[in-house]
Amino acid sequence: MPNMPATEISSAVLNGRYQVGPLIGRGGMGSVYRGIDHVLQRQVAVKVLHRAHDGRQRLDLERQEVLTMARLNHPGLVALYDAGTTPYGGDDVPWLVMELIDGVDLGLQLEAGPLDQRATALLGSRLAATLHYIHNHSTVHRDIKPSNVMLAHYGDDDPQPKLADFGIATLIGQPGLAAGDTTIGTAAYLSLEQVRGGSVGPASDIYSLGLVLLQCLTGEVEYPGPSLESALARLDRPPRIPPDLLPELRALLAAMTAAEEPERPDALDVARTLRNIGGIFQENPAPAPRKIATAGSRPLAPLHLLPSLSTGQLTNATRALAPLNPPVLP
Repeated sequence: MPNMPATEISSAVLNGRYQVGPLIGRGGMGSVYRGIDHVLQRQVAVKVLHRAHDGRQRLDLERQEVLTMARLNHPGLVALYDAGTTPYGGDDVPWLVMELIDGVDLGLQLEAGPLDQRATALLGSRLAATLHYIHNHSTVHRDIKPSNVMLAHYGDDDPQPKLADFGIATLIGQPGLAAGDTTIGTAAYLSLEQVRGGSVGPASDIYSLGLVLLQCLTGEVEYPGPSLESALARLDRPPRIPPDLLPELRALLAAMTAAEEPERPDALDVARTLRNIGGIFQENPAPAPRKIATAGSRPLAPLHLLPSLSTGQLTNATRALAPLNPPVLP
């Protein structure tokens, strides 16, 4: 399947309905464009999938992403509106039409510096609540990382984290799409079982989320470096959790990144614990003698002060204050 040049995609009308506009993001499996749905008169995101270098496996992944997103419906997920193909170069190029997020991804947000403990706890609680939903629907995401967390803004100062990119998600208890594909993911955030090439379940997402939350607090990737070096590093040592965090938060991060899967809490336990930790800071903004935040950390910024994802940059406005309310949990 040939790749459509960006110049041709950005002027295409898909299915006689979706006008494709400028490129706003590019990943390993596809490129995302800003678009307009002429029927419903609303802005959308259009993801055009890249050429399948590995044949049938890539086609299966593309089909799986569409089916996974279609059966999931949760405020913590990027919504899928439509899917189809368009002819190009003698073949069909798959595309997805999704909710357009007015905001940036968590990776770009963290370029401005780490978050404070309260913001991290409440952000993590919402993400864990979303994982609880997808795990209850027999799905494992397998690629939890900052760039797959969109921070959506819906007209107030309360950003809603939304989990994106189900391109390598899999059903719980189902074999991989091809032999050896269990190590698919992003090296810096892989779970130990992904690195070892073992079976991957909900506990793998919990481990990856633990690394993401740790990065929120420190502003640094815990296992940096080239892919192989990054992946193998966690086999040599556990994550380094800052000693000046709230003890409850330190204990939770240690449990989430435990080497053995049965030792990790499930997503609902993580969500409830983080919600309670966030409440500690709400009720007592300056507990002593505990240090609330690491040096240079901050609350999560209000997204109306940030540019949309199409700019791909942050501004000094990221230092502003915004509330982040805890999710409603069962």
